[in-house]
Amino acid sequence: MNDPHPNLPPSRRKETISGPIARGVSGDDSKVKGGLSLIGRQLARFPVDPRLGRMLIAAGQWGCLREMAIIVSGLSVQDPRERPMEKQQQADESHRAYQDERSDFLALLKLWAFFDEQHKHLSRHKLRQLCRQRYLSYTRLLEWRDVHSQLVTLCHELELRENLVEAKYYDLHQALLTGLLSNIGLRGEEREYLGARSNKFHIFPGSALFKTKAKWVMAAQLVETSKVYAHFIAAIEPEWIEQAAKHLTKSSHFEPHWEKERGEAAVYESVTLYGLPIVAKRKVNYGRIDPFDARNMFIRHALVLGDYETRAKFFHHNRGLMEEVAELEHKSRRPDILVDEQTLFQFYDERIPAEIHAARRFETWLREQQKSQPEFLFLTKEAVMRHAADHVTAAQFPETLDVDGAHLTLTYQHEPGHADDGVTLRVPQVLLKQLDAHQLEWLVPGLLREKVIELIRNLPKNLRRNFVPVPTFVDALLPTLVEAKGALHAAITKQLQRMTGVDIPRDAWDETSLPAHLRMNIHVIDGQGTVIANSRDLEQLRGQASSTSLPSRQEAVSPFERDGIGTWDFGALPDMIEVVQQQVRVKRYPALVDQGGEVALRLFDTPLEAQDQHRRGVRRLFMLQLAQQLKYLRKSLPDIKTLCTQLAAVIACDALREHIIEAGIDAAFVSESALPRTADEFNRMLETGKGTLGDAVNTLCALLQRIASEQHALQSALRAAKHPHVVDAVRDVQEQTGLLFAAGFITRTPRRWLEHYPRYLKAARVRLEKAAHGAVREAAQREQIAQLRRRYENRLQQAQRKQETSAELLEFRWLLEELRVSLFAQELKALVPVSVQRLEKKLEGC
Repeated sequence: MNDPHPNLPPSRRKETISGPIARGVSGDDSKVKGGLSLIGRQLARFPVDPRLGRMLIAAGQWGCLREMAIIVSGLSVQDPRERPMEKQQQADESHRAYQDERSDFLALLKLWAFFDEQHKHLSRHKLRQLCRQRYLSYTRLLEWRDVHSQLVTLCHELELRENLVEAKYYDLHQALLTGLLSNIGLRGEEREYLGARSNKFHIFPGSALFKTKAKWVMAAQLVETSKVYAHFIAAIEPEWIEQAAKHLTKSSHFEPHWEKERGEAAVYESVTLYGLPIVAKRKVNYGRIDPFDARNMFIRHALVLGDYETRAKFFHHNRGLMEEVAELEHKSRRPDILVDEQTLFQFYDERIPAEIHAARRFETWLREQQKSQPEFLFLTKEAVMRHAADHVTAAQFPETLDVDGAHLTLTYQHEPGHADDGVTLRVPQVLLKQLDAHQLEWLVPGLLREKVIELIRNLPKNLRRNFVPVPTFVDALLPTLVEAKGALHAAITKQLQRMTGVDIPRDAWDETSLPAHLRMNIHVIDGQGTVIANSRDLEQLRGQASSTSLPSRQEAVSPFERDGIGTWDFGALPDMIEVVQQQVRVKRYPALVDQGGEVALRLFDTPLEAQDQHRRGVRRLFMLQLAQQLKYLRKSLPDIKTLCTQLAAVIACDALREHIIEAGIDAAFVSESALPRTADEFNRMLETGKGTLGDAVNTLCALLQRIASEQHALQSALRAAKHPHVVDAVRDVQEQTGLLFAAGFITRTPRRWLEHYPRYLKAARVRLEKAAHGAVREAAQREQIAQLRRRYENRLQQAQRKQETSAELLEFRWLLEELRVSLFAQELKALVPVSVQRLEKKLEGC
């Protein structure tokens, strides 16, 4: 056999084929399948490791042959970079000029460019001298050029064209990857990478990627010393691996589900190469994987459940027919007239060809079928009915609803589509705020089964599929709901979790998408019984009642309605009283109200509203009693001018003074757990707190000084943060401080959390210092916090509208601050154990 490279020395040929790279060749990578015979013949022409030859062939296809010839020839010779034992540090510093943080292969290109440029301009003697100064082997560099020349000549013989423009990182490393598929790795813990066939390796410390934390890498060489080290590393993307190794990857599929917009069943696909997860979760057409199951899902979801967009006459006829029978169910209050889903499934299963499993093919078949049998898929009314409706009972549909001791009238109207279809509750306006939204969720016993069915059907698809057939699940859980109280959704969730182990998040329940008759219709009436507002949304009605759109209620004359109070001269203040209004007895909650220069007495509709107002009113009454002492305190606040200057960006000086006084009153007099309800209690708290007020104010000022100092340091750090990698972190910290220093933060922030403001601000500063060096991790953590915050704010808004805000929910806001400390400044230590998972679970329970 003729030698394809007679000019290449025999010793060079041997080293090229069996050098360090060759000893790491994987048998799998050198295999060729049908259709690759041309590549096989081309590989045989290259006097180098077959993997290196494969890179050259791929480089011709990816438009990066010029760079690849340099890299392959560089890998085929001994590394020209020298590292003498006595001058290792100097050599490393010199070689650092050629490094690239993304790829060690690019370092070869930089080294080549340097030597090539010097070779053009310097004499041989000066070039040798320069190489010694740069710790480079002149002999190996010449050998590199010789091998490169031979490879370029061979590439031209094989009609592989060199690129005329500089190759992109993506193209070059895709071509490299074709020869290094068995040397890829996925980052694990503590800088260890999981390689092919469960092998593990570490990046060689001399690599530019040693500290970059690249998730996926490929290596030209794996060498086992004290550990298995990878040499010549490059960061890659998993998508590149799949493209380069289609003939070697293995796929598995999971979680088949219905896609309405695509009109077909889909499934998630995972792809592995040598046991490494290249693709964790990708959506693909389920019909290509399991046509039989995909067909079943198409029939069940598209045709039976109607989760499908089509203009086909049969579909709208059948949906209309089922709605007509459902209307009969609503009128008779018997939710078992319509046939079950399995019966409808069998109807379609018997008529639709076995090869059809998606909307597109179904529509094509249907057009042909309708030419000969236009009503082939039309259902009849008898086919979708099981039996006629029986009479309703009084127990299923009571005439009144007990609301806080008042018996309110219920009326029924069996007219689907009408504004008052279903069950209507007539509520006097004075009782509107005392309605319990959870009580209304339960409707009446006769509608509960149907409502629960619809609630489960409206769950997201990934949850709903755990409870099919839905009616069967509902029949099983209904008996367990008889004694349940509180939110209907919570009761259903508890029972479904007990039955299936599936936990349904609070926000998965969608009350608004229910049919109108499955939501309590509310008529608000005035003293004459006239309907003045109506809605199925209790929160909306309460908003109307608090605006001018509804006439203000006329309160009964009461000793708990007074203005101009300056001292406790009104006797005991009960927690609750009952008054007769609009001919019903209603509960009202007395409280003091802060009116600035004086205090007033008012009655409130809810205990939470009364408690909040009473705390402020009591504070103001203490301030009125201590007017002279407070006048002195305002003038002698410690370092107030400095505080005003340092906190000028977040609060005006006058407001700062007043808020310090108010917060000092809270600390000295107003207990977190108990507020005075009698004159004796008030006077006793007044006498007890007088002596501690000065210390309370001084302590607060000292705390504010620490806060101001940390705020000043943080603002300086924000102004100094110019690195492009910290832009998003800076924006997030600014938003965080905006929340911390929201209007009234001194009085509105619970003292136990205000005391941790210095730590929160310092943690934000530490975060900025770290952000530039871990931008990817910082961004991921920032997004986790943002998602938790959005969920918390939505939950808080819902709770406030429903007047069910809990202490645990309010505390969650501060646990988010502790999470920031835990994620971004662990050295400052969180006050309590926190993590993203813990807070997600805690928010679900709030």
